[in-house]
Amino acid sequence: MYQFIDGKLVATQDIRPGDSVEFSFLPAASNGPYVWFDKNLKNPIVLLDDLKHILHSEKPNLSIYGDGKVVADKDIKKGEEVTCDYGRYYQRN
Repeated sequence: MYQFIDGKLVATQDIRPGDSVEFSFLPAASNGPYVWFDKNLKNPIVLLDDLKHILHSEKPNLSIYGDGKVVADKDIKKGEEVTCDYGRYYQRN
């Protein structure tokens, strides 16, 4: 559904609002490259596929949830950059 091309994560097909997007992850023992901290998670996760390259946008088209779900918030056309709002997930210590 997405691929890292020319420094951007782009949709490889049209994605409709509410569509789930699959990705690979593992629990993380500590902070490091591609570790995702979600305020809804007890433990961080390490992103294992191209989703680790997702960029921030204040007008995102994708949401990442602590239960391992990634869902399109709006229509994403083939070739369009896939983004999320990092601020939704930021956990302050």
